[in-house]
Amino acid sequence: MLNQNIADLIINYELQHNLTDNTLAFKSHISVEKIHQLKTTGNKNISDDDINRILQYIEKN
Repeated sequence: MLNQNIADLIINYELQHNLTDNTLAFKSHISVEKIHQLKTTGNKNISDDDINRILQYIEKN
């Protein structure tokens, strides 16, 4: 369930701010491949640091 919540959070954030995966990756300092993985398969093989970084970016912006 957490995986789906992260995916939904990213998708909703991108829609609200009119961002592409590439732009979000650049602004949050996370690779676009990791953004894609979070949106499709969840947080498997994604470090806690990367997950925290994207969540902190979304929270602050």
